[in-house]
Amino acid sequence: MLAERHLTPLNSVALLAVFVLASVLWFATLDYRHLIPTDEGRYAQMAREMMVSGDYITPRYNDYKYFEKPPLHIWASAITFQLFGLGEWQA
Repeated sequence: MLAERHLTPLNSVALLAVFVLASVLWFATLDYRHLIPTDEGRYAQMAREMMVSGDYITPRYNDYKYFEKPPLHIWASAITFQLFGLGEWQA
């Protein structure tokens, strides 16, 4: 039978500290990272067009239907655009 593992309070605090540190480092540097010119800009534009047109079923890039990639990432970006506005941080 497998031995059960439980987190001790010290391990829980250490795990929480690592998570908080990683989150602070991730969000503190968001302003310094920009979109990669080819792919990320394209997907951000498709999410913007999806939000503006209201058509969340058909991803479009410059008014052309774009079915080369699954739309989950585009949907997530469109939702963040609606919640937080348009910007590089939201993409």
